[in-house]
Amino acid sequence: MSAFVHTKSDLAKRLGISRRTITNHMRDDGAPATRADGRYHVEEWQAFIHERGIVDDSEDDAKNWKNELARLKCEQIQLAIDTERKELVPMGEVLAAAGHTLSAFRNALNQLAGRCAQGVVGLRDYDEIKDFIDSEIRIILNGLQEGSFLDGGTDVIGEVQPPEDVIGDEEAPFVNVAPKKKRRAKK
Repeated sequence: MSAFVHTKSDLAKRLGISRRTITNHMRDDGAPATRADGRYHVEEWQAFIHERGIVDDSEDDAKNWKNELARLKCEQIQLAIDTERKELVPMGEVLAAAGHTLSAFRNALNQLAGRCAQGVVGLRDYDEIKDFIDSEIRIILNGLQEGSFLDGGTDVIGEVQPPEDVIGDEEAPFVNVAPKKKRRAKK
């Protein structure tokens, strides 16, 4: 290949950039000069572009626009295919599911105190009470994980029934369930 080209278009092809980019940088300080006969020195321009880190800045180039349009059309088609295959979910459905999940979680938490209060009646041991509350929390989390509330199913948790041994017991005992604090020895 020749070290010189005769036109900006040829120079652009050799450098892999647009003619507009060359035109935009011809007046820069240190830009290679055009020879008296109108030729451009390719190696000088390559060095200039490399030293300056110049990239193709021609957004008006018809070829670039056509390539970008083709890329966007391909992306749009791929998006439609992925949506049809249910690999992508429309944002509206995601937001609706998130809203249902938050609503179900809030309902479950609102019911938790009542469920625990009914369930711990008659329990006297701290560990039994803690285990009961842990199991209620697991029920809520499992219900949320299953997501049956998303399909119009039931709430996250069902109705709670008080333990058999306290039904009809009018004076169920209240117990201090807090763990006992260890006293510090006085110095």
